[in-house]
Amino acid sequence: MKVLKILGILILLLVVGVAVWLVTLPGTYSVERTALIEAPASYAYDQVADFRNWDSWSPWEKKDPNMSRSYEGPEQGVGAIYKWSGNDSVGTGSLEVVEAVPNERIEMKLRFEKPFESRSDNTMLFEDEDGYTRVTWIDSGSLPFYLRMLGPEMDGMMGPDFEKGLADLKQYSERTYMADLQSQVDIQEEVEREGQ
Repeated sequence: MKVLKILGILILLLVVGVAVWLVTLPGTYSVERTALIEAPASYAYDQVADFRNWDSWSPWEKKDPNMSRSYEGPEQGVGAIYKWSGNDSVGTGSLEVVEAVPNERIEMKLRFEKPFESRSDNTMLFEDEDGYTRVTWIDSGSLPFYLRMLGPEMDGMMGPDFEKGLADLKQYSERTYMADLQSQVDIQEEVEREGQ
């Protein structure tokens, strides 16, 4: 009986110790990554602003190409909603645009229903920088008490996906921009040939 009592006290101390440790951890997190894109802001902004374009750059689209997708509201801007349901890598959730300033910023609410419920703020910033566009992707939110131990790990868990997504956004935006420039040159050359 004495052994059970000691064992019970040890388990209680362990539970209290874990609870105290969780209380000391931050209840919020923020993950941020940036990429410099050699194209005007409109090229990157348009890819992010219309959720139907996310398959060309979003890292999660590649993790489950068979996930189901649906779109609600306008194609772009406040009220645009993207919903998905997929494998364990992407889960089930939605993104809703709550603020949009063309070629400057997009504020979204990210909601996950599976594999666990969570809410966060997702922001994309587009800043002109000497002919380039600096795109910054930020996700921040709060963690429920029982998940606070993930707080310090969030950057390591989400950061690589942000880096991959921004690299793909950079590649796609620059390729599209260069194709548009080439098209303008081709049109100009055609006009000049016809004028001769």
